[in-house]
Amino acid sequence: SMRDLFSKYSAKEQSTARIPKIKKQIIGVISSDPFFSKFFEESLPSNIPADIAHLGVENIALASEKLRALVLDLDNIRIEKWSNVLKQLNKRSKTVHTIVVFNPVLYNAPTLKVLEKLSASKNFDVFEKPVSIAGLFKSLANTLTK
Repeated sequence: SMRDLFSKYSAKEQSTARIPKIKKQIIGVISSDPFFSKFFEESLPSNIPADIAHLGVENIALASEKLRALVLDLDNIRIEKWSNVLKQLNKRSKTVHTIVVFNPVLYNAPTLKVLEKLSASKNFDVFEKPVSIAGLFKSLANTLTK
């Protein structure tokens, strides 16, 4: 009967359909707070296909070639170090999307102005602490699916 033919055809189509594999991407995390890094790794939603690489500020230039995104917690890292990292990342033609997290109480007005300007760039998202985790993960998901 027509129903039998259709069900056989449908079953064959389903068995040959291929589900595309999503390649895992690498998200770098730089933070002087080990709890931030650990929290970030453990709470990353399953719909964000990525591995976490815990990095130091010193080796970001080398690691950034393999990163799809970088989460940079500025607190307790010397301004000279993180400003150099941001300058290096911003100079590259294929910039790693960088999410900057910071506590505004720890910084003076000129530094806060620089961070505000940074948030206008398409290559950076800037979040003040306390961070909206939903906003941070949304930013990551948008970056990884581009």
